[in-house]
Amino acid sequence: MSYQNFDIILLNSQFYADFSSCAQVMNKQARPYLMVLINIHNLDFAVPLRSHCNPKLKQVVYLTKNIAQDNRGLDFSKTIILNSYSYIKCKTKLPDHVQKTAIIDFKDKITAKLDRYVHLYKHKFYNLEAGKYTREMYFFCAQSSLQYFHQELGLPDAPSVIRDCELYLIQNSIILPEKVIII
Repeated sequence: MSYQNFDIILLNSQFYADFSSCAQVMNKQARPYLMVLINIHNLDFAVPLRSHCNPKLKQVVYLTKNIAQDNRGLDFSKTIILNSYSYIKCKTKLPDHVQKTAIIDFKDKITAKLDRYVHLYKHKFYNLEAGKYTREMYFFCAQSSLQYFHQELGLPDAPSVIRDCELYLIQNSIILPEKVIII
């Protein structure tokens, strides 16, 4: 089966088995996540559609005009990189006409925002790697699913860099131990 930019897909059980130890990958066994397939720089990103996005998050593209009442959107922080189409269970259609229309109408905006998100992730990660530890950069990187796809992004190993930052922030009372993100 061939796949195109902005196809709506479901991931199969093999993907979730292979990434079961990755805490930031959205994985509810009883509920599959619809994902939008977006190709940027020859990488296939799968961005989850979420029905209840936090209106304060900047890494979300909302698919409705009134986010106070309807906060459905694409959550870039839970984006994964598909290194194999064998992880795709099937293509599907959106049940909601409003979301489908919004995705079609805003393809360029969505692609540009995802590209910007990936660029920001890399920038913040390189700052952490250089020892420039801030609370904001730590949470941005530690809450992102991209931390599991550093090989595809051409980045060094994520867990050790994020853990070093975490320890620094705890030792300097910038974050409390109970606020640590599980990676």
